[in-house]
Parts: sequence; structure tokens; C-alpha cells
Amino acid sequence: DVGRIKEKQKMLKGICPEAVDILKDKTITARALAVFRRVKPMRQIEIAELMVGLNNFSITYAQALVTATKAEDLVGSAGPGNMNGLKAHDLDRMRKEMESFEEDFKEVETSYEDNVMNLTLARGYLKRLLASGNVVRFLSSRYKEILDEFTKIVDSTPLDG
Repeated sequence: DVGRIKEKQKMLKGICPEAVDILKDKTITARALAVFRRVKPMRQIEIAELMVGLNNFSITYAQALVTATKAEDLVGSAGPGNMNGLKAHDLDRMRKEMESFEEDFKEVETSYEDNVMNLTLARGYLKRLLASGNVVRFLSSRYKEILDEFTKIVDSTPLDG
């Protein structure tokens, strides 16, 4: 169907390539993508990262993120978002809470990545230690419970960062 092909071509128009790249292997509806056009490229990237981070690609979540967007990050005459039944002061409070949430989320994401890296390094170090017969004999004769815990760590599934 020619109309369907044209529709798919237009689907990504107005969405920055970086946001598209972040979402390229995710299942997201055309309606949710259309919401991205209401915000500037930097905000599109932020929204894409938040959606991926929470694994939530719904139209409702996309609309909530756009509604919580500052006026200066909106495109042209898009105007601030409006959710049914919310007053201006409720929207302002929601925007502030969303900004705080986004900052907290990015902080947690960064610390998680650091922790995964540290745990991966520690696991590798323990693996090398336990490859030494002398270390294993020493631990098994004096600190059996520590050897057992080290072995569990080394045998555990590696973390992906």
C-alpha cells in the first residue's frame, strides 16, 4: 500500500537522529513518536533516554514527559502541555517533580554503571586470586566461609553495564 509507505516515511520527520538512534530497537508507536515533535531536539533525546531507562514506551508516558517540559524546550507554538483536569499550578508542580525525578534517575543510572564496573573488576580480581592454589589452600584452612563467598562471586553470572 503506497499510503502506508508514505506514512512510515513521515513517521520520523521532525525527530532528531540521536533520539531515533536511542529508540531504534525499541517497540514504540507512531503516536508516541509524534509527541516528540512538540519538543526541541535536546529534550527529545532526554525523553528517549527516560523511556528506555524505564522501559516504558507508551503514548501516555510520552505525553506526560512532554507536559512536564519547560516552555523554552517546546517547539514554536506547541505551547505547554495540558493534561485533562489539571490547573496551571498543578502542572507547574508536576514539571518541577518531573525535573527532580529526571535528575535523580540520571544520578542513579550513573552510580549503577559505576557499581557494575567496580563489581566486574572485583569479580575478575577474585577469579585471578582463586586461580592460585596457595591462596585457595590458605583460605580453605583458615577462612573457609570467605573462600565459599569468593567462589560464589566468581561463579556468578557477569553483570552487563
